[in-house]
Amino acid sequence: DLEATDTIHNGVALQIDSELGRGDVGWGGMGRYSAYVHDIFIGGWNSGGGSGKINIHNFSKGVYIANKWFPIVQRVRINGENDVSSDLANIRAAGVHFFSCYTPYADKVYVQGGWNYGIWMQGNIDQALDLEDFRFTNLFLVRQNKGLFIDHSFTDPGTIPALGDPGGSISSVHVNSNHFGMHIKGHRQIVMSNIYGYCPSEARVNPLLELLPACILLEDVSDITMKSTQFLEPG
Repeated sequence: DLEATDTIHNGVALQIDSELGRGDVGWGGMGRYSAYVHDIFIGGWNSGGGSGKINIHNFSKGVYIANKWFPIVQRVRINGENDVSSDLANIRAAGVHFFSCYTPYADKVYVQGGWNYGIWMQGNIDQALDLEDFRFTNLFLVRQNKGLFIDHSFTDPGTIPALGDPGGSISSVHVNSNHFGMHIKGHRQIVMSNIYGYCPSEARVNPLLELLPACILLEDVSDITMKSTQFLEPG
C-alpha cells in the first residue's frame, strides 16, 4: 500500500521459513529437498506506470528461506531500482537470503538492483556446522553493495571450530558490485571457477562506501581453489 513516491523499501516478496531448527522434533530428515522456488519474476512497482518506471520501490528481500534442508532457488529473476540508497541503515536487504539452511542451491538466478546483497547465505553466529556445503552456479549479480555474501560469523574468530563450515562450489558468475563482488567469511573447502567480475566506476559507487577494494574478499577461510576467473576494469 505504499505510494509510488514513498522512500520506504520493505516487505518480503516470497518467504519460506520454520520455527523449528535442525535437530528439533518435527523438523524433518536431511535426505530431501525442503523448499524449491523456481521460474518466478520479482520486480519493483510504480503505480504511475510508464517506461523505465517499473522497478521503483523494491521489496526489502526478494526470496527469504530459513531453517531448511537443501533449499533450491532456480530460474529466478529479481529486478529493482539500480541506485543503492546512500542511507545504509534503510537500504534494501537482499535479492535472495538463505538463513541457517543446510546445502542451499542457487542456479540461474539473476539479481539486478540496489540491494545490500544480491545473494546472502547467512548462518547462526558461533554455530560451526549450520551452513555445511552449498552450490551456487549461473548467477548474474549486478549493482548490489555485495553481489554474493557467504556470512558465517563467530564472536571470537580465533576459536572457530575446524575453521567453520566445509564445502561449497561457486561457478559461472557475472558480478558487478558497488563494494565487494563476493565476500566469503568463515568457510572452508570452496571451489570457485568461471567468474567474471568487475567493479563500478567512481561516478556510480555508493558515496558512503569506499571504492571497491576487491572483486573477491576472503576472510577467515582456508582451502580455497580458484580457476578460470577474470577481474576487469570499472564499468
